[in-house]
Amino acid sequence: MFWDEFMKIKYYNIHDIFKVIIINNTNCNFFEMLNYEFSYFEVDFVENADMTINIGNFFPQNESCYVIDHKYHIKNNYLYCQDSAGKLKWETEINGFEYGKITININSLEKQTIFNLCLPLYTFLLEGMLMYSLSNLGFHIIHAASISKDNKAVLLAGRGGSFKTSLVMDLVRELDYKYMSDDKIILHKNSAYSFPICIDKFNFMLNNMENENYKNKLEKYTMLKSLLLEKDKIVKTKKYNFIENISSIEKLVFISKNKTSKVKLKKISDSEEIIKKLIENNRLELCLNGSHLPSLTKMRTNPFYRYMLEYSYVYPQSGIAKYWENLTENLTQILNFNEVYEIQMPYKYDIKYLEELKKYISI
Repeated sequence: MFWDEFMKIKYYNIHDIFKVIIINNTNCNFFEMLNYEFSYFEVDFVENADMTINIGNFFPQNESCYVIDHKYHIKNNYLYCQDSAGKLKWETEINGFEYGKITININSLEKQTIFNLCLPLYTFLLEGMLMYSLSNLGFHIIHAASISKDNKAVLLAGRGGSFKTSLVMDLVRELDYKYMSDDKIILHKNSAYSFPICIDKFNFMLNNMENENYKNKLEKYTMLKSLLLEKDKIVKTKKYNFIENISSIEKLVFISKNKTSKVKLKKISDSEEIIKKLIENNRLELCLNGSHLPSLTKMRTNPFYRYMLEYSYVYPQSGIAKYWENLTENLTQILNFNEVYEIQMPYKYDIKYLEELKKYISI
């Protein structure tokens, strides 16, 4: 539609569970290029969106608010603040912390340049609110990669840099697994739902790179060029035959790096330890992951995590204050199976380790 094109509107439908609209009211000409993170879920149009994000000037509705730490304006179901990270400054307003449709307004407070208008600063708000909102519906995002075979999923949990993406790439290429995610996955009851963030980037690496680490600057440049110059950014599910959207959960494997020359493995039987590791992994991810473009945004911590804490201080009985407690309870019910392992990988990834790993990962 002409109006959508003029306003630069993006529509997302996540497994018919949650619908999002992003409206860019700035004059950024690179909005299309820089918004590929959720492109797997992009659709032509949605009705009755659960979340609307408006980018550009807005008039805050922050009357009758508590003012916390000199800058957080908070009232029931609402938060407004002016914030900064590195050289970036912005203001944001969130309606819908607890109930109703979610509206997020965000605007740059820097001098209006192409640079600060185009950076997708709203991603930290989108991901944080999506995590919380889906959890209220019984769908829980956890920081883990996932692959599937015969509609049975293996979850690979671990911190950034623990070779989750490299393992997923090799499992898809070498053992004919289906891809579900390499960073986050959605869990519901006994099922895993795909969550392919940056699917274009993963697809490029799968077809052109040995693992997730760039060999040189040319390889990195080639990938960026491929992403930025690709004309069709609306990814249709049928385009990627290596993706599985829904599978039953079969195994959970924690991946970590160790300065050793061998793969080390142990089975974890303590259910409390398993859930605690998953919760702390999620908490670290939310706290530390400020943006998909950390080198540009200079966000080393996620502002949304701080917004959760500030809101919880004012409303300690709110759902957002009890998020981690509720997530612990729900994951305990979901992950009720015996095969859970911890695998320590040598510090440098090598495909030869896959042979040793696949007897624990294989379904």
